[in-house]
Amino acid sequence: MSLLSQHCGIQKMTTMNDSCDVNRSSDDSSTLTDDGRFHVAIELYLISFIGIVGILGNIVSIIVLRQDKERRQTLLLLQVLAVSDALYLLSALLRYPVKYLMYDVSQYHRIQLYVYPLLKMFQTITIWMMVLVTVDRFIYVCRPLQAQDIFNQTSRRTFAVLVFVFGSLYSLPRFLDRCLITYQVCDNRTLTGVIYKPMFNNAYYYNIYRYAMHLVFLYLGPLVTLCVMNTRLIVTIRRSRQLHREMRVKGHYVGTAGAGYTSQTENNATLVLIIIILVFIVCETPELILRILIVLDQHVDSISAISPAFYRFNTMSALFMVINCSINFFIYFLFGKRFRYILKETFIYKFQTTTSLLTRETLPLRQQNIYV
Repeated sequence: MSLLSQHCGIQKMTTMNDSCDVNRSSDDSSTLTDDGRFHVAIELYLISFIGIVGILGNIVSIIVLRQDKERRQTLLLLQVLAVSDALYLLSALLRYPVKYLMYDVSQYHRIQLYVYPLLKMFQTITIWMMVLVTVDRFIYVCRPLQAQDIFNQTSRRTFAVLVFVFGSLYSLPRFLDRCLITYQVCDNRTLTGVIYKPMFNNAYYYNIYRYAMHLVFLYLGPLVTLCVMNTRLIVTIRRSRQLHREMRVKGHYVGTAGAGYTSQTENNATLVLIIIILVFIVCETPELILRILIVLDQHVDSISAISPAFYRFNTMSALFMVINCSINFFIYFLFGKRFRYILKETFIYKFQTTTSLLTRETLPLRQQNIYV
């Protein structure tokens, strides 16, 4: 098969004689290879199921977090994170499962000119929203005297908007760098594909934007920041719990019931965030490894970015990203007593009588010993 000239539009291919037979045999094949079955299982079935469950979970999380009137201000960033996660999952559903559900390949490629940039844009926003949520909790726990000055309701909204704006601007080149190519093979069949536009198909764009900037701003920078802050949070919460235990043993614990409630509430909230960060780091690391392999592919002969093993790893990386954006609801539910209580209040108790509902709501969460 001849090499395309990398220009958008319609290309006429004059290829070797057996290319038609190769293309025809690949199109007529009704059986899947092991690699094909692997990609179908992950991209069509697993990503579809996890993505749909994740979108529903994020919607429920937003509703429940908004119902927590006592901590609505501090939970604002978690609500925004759930929004960005849901948008990423929606884009992932349009990219991966749809590939197997659309018979018109050319139409799928046209959609991907917009879906793929949206997918990467929401991934960028999700990554930096996770960093922002971590910085918020880090300052609150480790720098409590500066917390109110740096993160109040207005500043949280401002920071969240800035993350969306800068994430969109950073991803703007992705909306402009590709185009659809339609070419004809020797038997007059028409095939389509997505290629880089000539002005973007150069070493500067690849090395600076796609490689260097992505590694620094999307992978290494956020992951290192999260690892450092998460370690500090773990150390701080351990010290806090050890101090409370020592004070109780020595009989010097003089805190009031309200102070005890506040301390346990914040420690449990920090613990939930620590778990979320750990899951994020685990799920994001394969993407970092993938990007490093792509860079090494340009310089190391033994590494191939077009091998079956690489494509499998790429598919698994996409699955991990979908899992990461789908799992927060289950973390809230498993480790958050307060979240479970408000969830029941919102979706179960609301169907009972108005009198019993009002009776329960007159008892504050603090008096019910519901901490997270």
